[in-house]
Amino acid sequence: MTELEIYDTILEIADLLDKALVKVNSKKIKAIAERYNKYYVEHDFFNIRSLGNAILENKVKNTPLQALIISKINDLGLPGDYQQIYNGLPYPVKEQEEYVITLKNKYELANKCYHLLLEIERLSETETEIRYEDMKISEYANLMECQNNLYKNTQSVKQTPEYALAIMKTYLKNLTLEKKQKLYSEVIPLCYNRNVFDYLNQETVISQCMLSTNMSHNAISNHYMRYQHLLLTLMLNNLYQEYSLLEIYNSMSEVHNSQYIKTLIRKK
Repeated sequence: MTELEIYDTILEIADLLDKALVKVNSKKIKAIAERYNKYYVEHDFFNIRSLGNAILENKVKNTPLQALIISKINDLGLPGDYQQIYNGLPYPVKEQEEYVITLKNKYELANKCYHLLLEIERLSETETEIRYEDMKISEYANLMECQNNLYKNTQSVKQTPEYALAIMKTYLKNLTLEKKQKLYSEVIPLCYNRNVFDYLNQETVISQCMLSTNMSHNAISNHYMRYQHLLLTLMLNNLYQEYSLLEIYNSMSEVHNSQYIKTLIRKK
């Protein structure tokens, strides 16, 4: 790269910075951070259903995944203004070339991730039209069955968090791309039939556990919801620790960019 090409790349980086700042300062991105702080940071455990607002419940449910992406973007340590970009510029031209290419790639990735976050936000308030009968035989139902079996095992054997995490990772890893896209379309958007399915599924698990334990309905209900919360936390922490932002984005965008999801976003 010549010095002029390096300067031109810095101008491109400045443009990418402007675009990223617009997204960072948007109401929707700020709302994601505020929800995470309010419902996950300030609480050891929060019962989402107590909100009594289906759209807000769904947004809160999706917030931990969005917060993970935001956290990985922050880990990139990108300069927040033009002066910081220039301050980090090394003196030798050869090192400048590596610096600007790396920085440009990171800003491009950050902008793609912010766009993904905004689309997830739109999906969170977009209702799908999955029938209840279809929900009972959905990929989401298979996921819940896997979680249910893990939960029931806690009643009879000493199950470690590592064991539960390994089972869930294996389950998700074995899904085809088509099944991942189907599961994504059943989990992320607003779906009233999924809410009905969740309630009936929980009641079934509680009833089964009450037959084998001395715990009350409320005690098992709280324990079951906390267990689901724990599984989600374990899975997201594992995702955060084992994968780069680029890997997470590539994996998610491959699933997110299904025709069905794009149709839902356009409808919104």
